[in-house]
Amino acid sequence: MLTIFGSINIDKVIRVPSIPKPGETTLGVRVMDAHGGKGANQAIAAARAGAGDVPVMMIGAVGEDDHGHSARENFAENGVRTEIATLSEVATGTAFITLSQDGENAITVAPGANGRLTTDAASPSTLSATSVLLCQGEVCLSETVAVMSAYRKARPEGTIILNLAPVPGKDDAEAVSAALELSDVVVVNALEADAVSGLLLRQGDLPALSQQYHCSVVVTLGPDGAELVTPSGSAANTSSPRIDPVDTTGAGDTFCGVIAMLMAEGQKIEPAMTLACKAAALACSVVGAQTGMPKRADILKDTSST
Repeated sequence: MLTIFGSINIDKVIRVPSIPKPGETTLGVRVMDAHGGKGANQAIAAARAGAGDVPVMMIGAVGEDDHGHSARENFAENGVRTEIATLSEVATGTAFITLSQDGENAITVAPGANGRLTTDAASPSTLSATSVLLCQGEVCLSETVAVMSAYRKARPEGTIILNLAPVPGKDDAEAVSAALELSDVVVVNALEADAVSGLLLRQGDLPALSQQYHCSVVVTLGPDGAELVTPSGSAANTSSPRIDPVDTTGAGDTFCGVIAMLMAEGQKIEPAMTLACKAAALACSVVGAQTGMPKRADILKDTSST
């Protein structure tokens, strides 16, 4: 089983001609609601990319509101199992996304129930049955570390993938270090890679980061694909199909969900990374983080044609 521990949001997306600068007012074209949250996005991407042999479990928290109910329905419709805490004192998490005509975005998140997610939401039976655990930085990092630690004890041979996004600040450096110690694979984009290595070692020193924490580091590079650095010092790169993006919001989450699913199915990290890049490119073709996330047949078809 592939298990995702992370955030669940409802996205409020507004289309604008360009992302406003500080102090600038920009008139939007339209507003739409969409399902989101890094954890939820990655769970949906994984479920769509799977062959059906590896179940997907989402562990998260929502409010006792219409958005929480909608999120549960969305998981069910996509074949994702859930262990979701419903909290009456807070609302379901909300992300406010400003999306420009060229597909770039600016995002502000109100965590809501995500800020109350704890390791108690993950049942021991789920952790024991999990072959790959996928986590992010969008919920409390100390709780994420606690879940990772509990999983490592329950399933020593299992794989932990950490998408450390967003990257915490200096006050959380100790927790970041603990999370990396527990991780087998760390996925970050180029800016996040610099932030993580600068927080713990020297900015941009990914080989040293990989060797110190004995984890593989995957850096996503947008239209330039992705780079892999391993603890042994080896490196590999994979390209991405050239596209005209409509919305890049869910691209990174698509990459993480797909690479986690393929590794849960037994693929090695390098071929999984190649397919994940192609899936991420396909996800940029439609507005909404989850709307354009491709199914397995689409990913494989895209692969065979490139």
